[in-house]
Amino acid sequence: MNFNTFDSSSEFDPSFSEVGGVGAGGPVSPSGLSTGDTVPLRSSVSGPSGVFRVSPDDCLAVAALDTPASNTGCPRTCAFPDWVAFTVPAASGVSLDAVLAWLTPSSGAPSDWVNLERGGMGYRGCFQRGQFRVYYDGSPSMGVHVSLAGQAVRQLEQEFRLFTEAAWLRWFGWIRSLGCSFTRLDMPMDDVGPDGVLDMAVIEAAARSGQLVTLFRRCQKIASDSWELGGSGACEGGETLYFGKRSSELHVCIYDKGSQKGGSIHHIRVEPRFRGANAEYLVARLLEKGFSEVPKILRAYLDFKVSLIDGVATGDSNKSRWDTAPWWVSFLDGCEKGRFSAKPGAVRTLDSVKVWLTRQASQSLAMVFDAIDLECRASGLNVRAVQRRFIWGLVEEGRGRYKSKHRVLLGGYVPSASACLFP
Repeated sequence: MNFNTFDSSSEFDPSFSEVGGVGAGGPVSPSGLSTGDTVPLRSSVSGPSGVFRVSPDDCLAVAALDTPASNTGCPRTCAFPDWVAFTVPAASGVSLDAVLAWLTPSSGAPSDWVNLERGGMGYRGCFQRGQFRVYYDGSPSMGVHVSLAGQAVRQLEQEFRLFTEAAWLRWFGWIRSLGCSFTRLDMPMDDVGPDGVLDMAVIEAAARSGQLVTLFRRCQKIASDSWELGGSGACEGGETLYFGKRSSELHVCIYDKGSQKGGSIHHIRVEPRFRGANAEYLVARLLEKGFSEVPKILRAYLDFKVSLIDGVATGDSNKSRWDTAPWWVSFLDGCEKGRFSAKPGAVRTLDSVKVWLTRQASQSLAMVFDAIDLECRASGLNVRAVQRRFIWGLVEEGRGRYKSKHRVLLGGYVPSASACLFP
């Protein structure tokens, strides 16, 4: 494989050939679309379901569909990339020009990139080509950052022929082989058309009544409504439910995309968003098992339940034993729960305890010491003596509350004269 630019016709692990868009037209070649290929299309706002015969001009047209080509020929569970971001580490020694070359198709030229006046995301500079954005000139350790959001991903599909799941997996593997780290990956799934099974009101009601098993601790609803002034009065709006904190490394966004388009169609999107270590770990999972892992992970984090069976309450207080709501089973195509743990448990050491103490308790401790100082000055007491009594009182109280984990941590500490933990 040429590691300077992505070659859509390069060799690919044949184990992924079976995940490249299986449907009425059969498996799609992992090398991407070419003239004469057939791609089974799912029902969407772009046209009826069926088999689409690809001509040379259609190779570009397919990527322009509102529902991406990588989300075709699959059951409802077919996820597709909708936001991709990765960082090229500074330690890799890869130049900015090389990164721009990776994202320039054979039909393009370096002059297509425009150096914007402003940067972003902590970087002072940014190059843009179409919807692509490449950030540079950050701190020495930040490297180069590539952000492909929404339409930029559709542009990537079009220019690099990422029309199948297998082609996407090959591209993910290629980016990883270049030493890059993925920092964000959104993998939405759509419920589109008259046969849709999701309803925003039902989802919200289930969340509010607690009829779900979830690893998230919060749900937030945001409603939007906008209309044209002085014109037709056309209205656009919709509701969005966020499960988990939006700033976290994994949360799920469910929103009414149909209402955003004027409400003429049923189109609800369920969008798991992976960031940081979760994004990197997800890419590794996708390369191993394919896009079918996404709905399994989704169900592990969000599983809507029903408390009634044939109209009768289950009487079971353990929600995990309740039946999954039929509409959620249908949307996820009956998939089982998957496991997803990007970060192994952190290894706690005395050094990490010291860091925690410095970050979390030092300000409060300094405030108390300053208050002691003021009191002692007013009463004529020895400041240092009172401060020592206070701090040793805290220490003795804490020592009296030791648990086995504290004794194990202390027992594993080996003092060193050359590298003192507490200088």
